[in-house]
Amino acid sequence: MSSWYYYKDNALHISEFAPIVDGWVDIQKNDEGTYAITFDVYDDLNNNITGTYTDVKLDMKSAVSYPVINL
Repeated sequence: MSSWYYYKDNALHISEFAPIVDGWVDIQKNDEGTYAITFDVYDDLNNNITGTYTDVKLDMKSAVSYPVINL
């Protein structure tokens, strides 16, 4: 969506959205296996959105199984 906010009226129609038009996003991989994301961006109405997020990267060798979807 290239947007920090959007509203879906239904599955086929998005009536409102707020695209990011300026700013920066920094992604750092830390030694302990975590990722830190820091951002300071602006939407098209000049609203300033800032924040940080840190999480552990999931090990792809995990025993968690994912459902198989056949179409």
